[in-house]
Amino acid sequence: MYKSPSETRGTLHQNQVQLQKQLCTQGDASQVIGPLTEGQRRNVAVVNSLYRLQQANAKIISGLGTCPPAAVDALSSSLEGVQALMSSAVQPLLQSVSESIEAIIITLHQEDFSG
Repeated sequence: MYKSPSETRGTLHQNQVQLQKQLCTQGDASQVIGPLTEGQRRNVAVVNSLYRLQQANAKIISGLGTCPPAAVDALSSSLEGVQALMSSAVQPLLQSVSESIEAIIITLHQEDFSG
């Protein structure tokens, strides 16, 4: 069954919206002390699903060859949305890691090792 580029883009967008709803955005999503929280586990699953979606679409795009440019553009723009959603899902955790490393370095600089 052939789908038009706009239908394909719409389907991909619906998948992104559903996965975005599953993301955990509460504070436990970005905690860096202790084991993974349930929110972090859910975010890992969502990002992995998005990655697989991105890889599958990239494979389709690379195999299209003589496909109409509109179809390639539709899929390519959808991939940009997938990438942006993956980035927004991991950015809070990466920011927390960065802040924790900074705090550790500051603490090390304040230590008196002359001891």
